[in-house]
Amino acid sequence: MVDKIQPDYIKYNREQKNKFNLAVKKNFCRFLDPDNKDIPAPLGNPVVTISYIDANLMHCLVTGRSVTGILHFLNGTPIDWYTKKIATVETATYGAEFASARTCVEQLVDLQNTLRYLGVPLRETSFMFGDNESIVNSSMQPHAKLHKRHNVLSFHRVCEAIALQKYIFTHLAGENNPADILSKHWGYDQVWHMISSIFCIAKDTIMGPSRGDRDREDIAEGETG
Repeated sequence: MVDKIQPDYIKYNREQKNKFNLAVKKNFCRFLDPDNKDIPAPLGNPVVTISYIDANLMHCLVTGRSVTGILHFLNGTPIDWYTKKIATVETATYGAEFASARTCVEQLVDLQNTLRYLGVPLRETSFMFGDNESIVNSSMQPHAKLHKRHNVLSFHRVCEAIALQKYIFTHLAGENNPADILSKHWGYDQVWHMISSIFCIAKDTIMGPSRGDRDREDIAEGETG
């Protein structure tokens, strides 16, 4: 009985597989055709992703783990933030910052794919800012020397992303890095200058002029003066 059923079962599976392959080829080739008008074109102006990275060494006094802080922007608008303890215990700021940079790269890949699925046009280059100059310089030098083996994968993941010329990693002074808000304990007075610049807050109200308005006012005052 089994010998009689088995050939029919194999034949049925082969037919279903062939039908599936033909359907995949038909749909996939349709997307590869640049002249196909059925594919909707991206709408709106292109957007650029900007991310700020920071890490706080030994944030948790119980476990000794560091904390990652990442803030994502689209055209200057904050859309996502991330703060979490790093899975490994880092003994130097260098390793903690590289782990944060790797997490940022992976999140940017996911964010860009999501925007593409939604039909949002993207700029070719994304920008990342960190306040640790050592990892910024090392990420552009594949021959840089590492002292800890568990940092190798994070190092090469970030280096590969930058080598693709899809990401630009730039140093930013710590006092101007808004990701510090997510990775450290701060007082109101210490971070208000960053919060006000992010949300375009003037003095004590969110109804004040934006940064562009204030710049134009300063230029106008300088010309009249």
